Amino acid sequence: MAIIVNENDSMKLWGFVSCHHLTPRYIPFPIRDACEFILQVFGVQLSMEQQFKLHMAEKKIQKTQALLSDMILKDVPFGIITRSPNVMDLVNCNGAAFSYDGVCRVLGVTPTELQIKDIISWLIENDKQ
Repeated sequence: MAIIVNENDSMKLWGFVSCHHLTPRYIPFPIRDACEFILQVFGVQLSMEQQFKLHMAEKKIQKTQALLSDMILKDVPFGIITRSPNVMDLVNCNGAAFSYDGVCRVLGVTPTELQIKDIISWLIENDKQ
């Protein structure tokens, strides 16, 4: 019997339940029907849990985004690199660099400061296109 979940307004096979016996066995319709109903309920519950996890992850991202925006607006721009939460909590990455008024701060695995300045120069030059 299939375990079906609703994902992005489409039905998706999440799993499958199968019972095996050494000899053929007849399962009466009421028992098969009850099993299918239980698996349907399980699929609905699973869909609800997945939606809840997505909702909680979105709320966490929005909260982190709001905190980082507040840091920048309150004249603490380097806070998005030096404080917690930081920009790496918002973006799945191994490192981050932040340059402001010619001062560069890094967090995690990043290019060297000279390479970062070269990247910034390249971005400024090519931003006009």
